[in-house]
Amino acid sequence: MMPRILIVEDHPLVSDATRDLLLCDGSARDVEIAATAAEALAHVSRDDEAWDLILLDLDVPGARGLSLAHELAQRGLAGRTCIVTALSRPGYVDEAKRLGFLGFIAKSSPLKAFGDELQRVLHGIQAFPDGERLRQLATPRLTRQQHRVLELLAQGLSSKQMARALDISEGTVNNHVNAMLRALGASNRLQAFSKAVQLGLVDSSLAIDQSGAVGQSDVYGRPG
Repeated sequence: MMPRILIVEDHPLVSDATRDLLLCDGSARDVEIAATAAEALAHVSRDDEAWDLILLDLDVPGARGLSLAHELAQRGLAGRTCIVTALSRPGYVDEAKRLGFLGFIAKSSPLKAFGDELQRVLHGIQAFPDGERLRQLATPRLTRQQHRVLELLAQGLSSKQMARALDISEGTVNNHVNAMLRALGASNRLQAFSKAVQLGLVDSSLAIDQSGAVGQSDVYGRPG
């Protein structure tokens, strides 16, 4: 019998596309979506035996780091849960293995690799990144535009000013900033810049006036 699957994912485009893929190719008979940690826990609290597979994004509202993963593990659901996330840190992978999770799939995986790993967990086979993949996951990958945004942040530019400098809309700038924050696991713009310098993603000479230049923009990630 085809499995019932719970997708824990707060981005509608991602969750809907994943659900449609699973239903259209016959990989599942029923797919439900939870967009927050509270919704996910409500689903499993009603009937945890109903779910054959849970695809868990760690970065959903109400969750922090591995908090939701630990909650599911405490409920005995680790063996039926595969983490599918952009928060691809080697320490997280090690902890997921220790807790007995079914797998850990990085959203940044190449499309074919992502599909192959998803098929493994659909068949109850563990899927974790190997050593080489873990080394790749250790350093977040930023787009060229996100690198440019980081450089402009160092100059203390607001979202509106960056939009003019890059000749794009302010909304697009904020999208780049938010994606960059998620990729770096940062909670604000100053923290993102500091992490990027530590990881060698931007020229360290730009860090001369972190507390001043970057701090003049809205460091909490809101449009400035």
